[in-house]
Amino acid sequence: MEKETQSFLPAAEQEQLFKPEELPVGLDLLSIDEDERRGRFTAERVSRNRERYEAIVRGLAEGLGVRQLCRAFAVSPHTVMTIRERETARIATEKTEFSRRLARVARLAVERLEEEIESGDMSGKD
Repeated sequence: MEKETQSFLPAAEQEQLFKPEELPVGLDLLSIDEDERRGRFTAERVSRNRERYEAIVRGLAEGLGVRQLCRAFAVSPHTVMTIRERETARIATEKTEFSRRLARVARLAVERLEEEIESGDMSGKD
């Protein structure tokens, strides 16, 4: 025996509400408030604080982990992952710049060490 479900809407309105072929598909149709209520993370609140948002992007570019960034900025892992997805190209660019800077610093450090070794001035105080 099949149980009948009760509805508070008249039959004509029920038919209008539940026609799946007429419903639009996709997440883009929800507003930010609806996204947050439904548990989707848009990083909208973090993006209002541009300094904090930029720091998270910089942290991702420097190779910091999601959990580290979550703790440092008191945000959800989902928020960090959303920022990572949204800013993929920018993070890649900043990673390249960061690695160039690191390479330059490493090269300068090696040159300085070589000079100190050649001159015999290895005091170890620096």
